Amino acid sequence: MLVAGPLRATAEDDAGEVRAVELEGHPFFVATLFQPERAALVGLVPPIVAAFVAAIQGKRESDQGDRELVPAEEIP
Repeated sequence: MLVAGPLRATAEDDAGEVRAVELEGHPFFVATLFQPERAALVGLVPPIVAAFVAAIQGKRESDQGDRELVPAEEIP
């Protein structure tokens, strides 16, 4: 029922249970039952975190385009 719309199951565990979903049409809407923060305990960057950071960087670059950036102190 939940995944009948734009929400898509995108990861399953070994038993076939849904462990991650994504929202179609959204630049980066992900929900997981994984614990990616656990990788930080051994000094690793989890792939989902690296992908999120890359998506943010790409979005920032595309949003800036040809616009001139104004320093915060100059904004009324």
